[in-house]
Amino acid sequence: MNSKIVLCGEAGVGKTTWMNRLMTGDWQTKYVATLGVESWKYNVDSEYISAEGTPCNEDFTFNVYDLAGQNKFAGPVENLMKG
Repeated sequence: MNSKIVLCGEAGVGKTTWMNRLMTGDWQTKYVATLGVESWKYNVDSEYISAEGTPCNEDFTFNVYDLAGQNKFAGPVENLMKG
């Protein structure tokens, strides 16, 4: 299953730091502003029991977009939110 996640919000609130923590396990200690859009592909292999009691194994892919918080990058933000 594929899904899109868009991280948006004010500049400097930690969107990129959160994504780097998820992808690498490390925290950023230095602030570096995102210019435009950064994207990652995050894969999750999930094993679970269905409602019927059947064991299931499913791969999930999340396309994650980290959008710059500055107003001058509003154009790319609107385009990603649409599709």
